[in-house]
Amino acid sequence: MKNFFAYFLIVSTLAFVACSGEAQQKTTESDTTSTDVAPSADVQTEAAQEKGDAQGEDEKVGRTLATKDEDNGFIRFKANGTTMEATFVASNNTSVSLFQRQKDDSYSAVVMQRGTSDQLREVIGINIINYNPRTLSFPYEIKPEQGKHFHVSYQVKKSGVFIDYFANATKGGDKFKIILTGYENGVLKGTFGGELRNVADKVVILEEGEFEIKLQEQIMGASNPT
Repeated sequence: MKNFFAYFLIVSTLAFVACSGEAQQKTTESDTTSTDVAPSADVQTEAAQEKGDAQGEDEKVGRTLATKDEDNGFIRFKANGTTMEATFVASNNTSVSLFQRQKDDSYSAVVMQRGTSDQLREVIGINIINYNPRTLSFPYEIKPEQGKHFHVSYQVKKSGVFIDYFANATKGGDKFKIILTGYENGVLKGTFGGELRNVADKVVILEEGEFEIKLQEQIMGASNPT
């Protein structure tokens, strides 16, 4: 009888240990499964990036209200092979299509700027100083000289900040070409293309560029545009 009791005690103990081990294994498996399902920091970051930019910021950060150019003005080009059409102007900015000049035409400045969408996350600007479209014969190639220059800027907004790729008379101007092809009824037409660089010396190549924009003429010193 004692032997049977001892045998029963051993079997019961082994069964209890086996059950405990199985229960512990299931608990461990359950814990492991929960850990695998829970999103990691990387997954959470990726999800944030899908909703915003690389910093997880909302894409509305830094947006500017913009509308289509009422006069159907445009700046078209390819940026590193991607076709762009910039037809939007900032709703609160009236200085994005100007032709300013002295009454005697001793000084002039053409300012053209357009965005590729109503969020203005990509903006291209072309400024031409002392090349007066009223007095030029077309076609006319812009070649920087004393007292005359140009500045081309292609800006891409990232995390609410613009990264500027540019060329002007002193920075890469020899690798960028602008040709004015006509000026009639206040509308300036032209073509452009070449190499732009940012401050980190990263390059964007603009190709097949063309613009057609109605300029708001202003006589320098006058209180109202004419």
